[in-house]
Amino acid sequence: TVLRVTVSGIKDKEKVKLEREMLDFYDADQKKTSTANSTAITAVIMTEWIAKGNINKVGVIPPEELIVGDLFTPFISELKNNGIDITFKQEIINSTVNG
Repeated sequence: TVLRVTVSGIKDKEKVKLEREMLDFYDADQKKTSTANSTAITAVIMTEWIAKGNINKVGVIPPEELIVGDLFTPFISELKNNGIDITFKQEIINSTVNG
């Protein structure tokens, strides 16, 4: 499984490019696809957080609307603790922007 999200824009008056990336492979020993692994671990983390009361929203909420703000960094850490590493890179494209 390959996941790459790249965005560019202005941050603190500098033109920047931000990138998150994940690369995961088939696990031959466990006969588990990378897609199954990343999907299952995400569901387990969310289930644990709901059971512990870490998430107080109710109803059907897409992950991209739920795992934001204060939940984002802990979620990325939990994924890494479970073998799914999502890397982050920030590159300054232009040191100053007028305006």
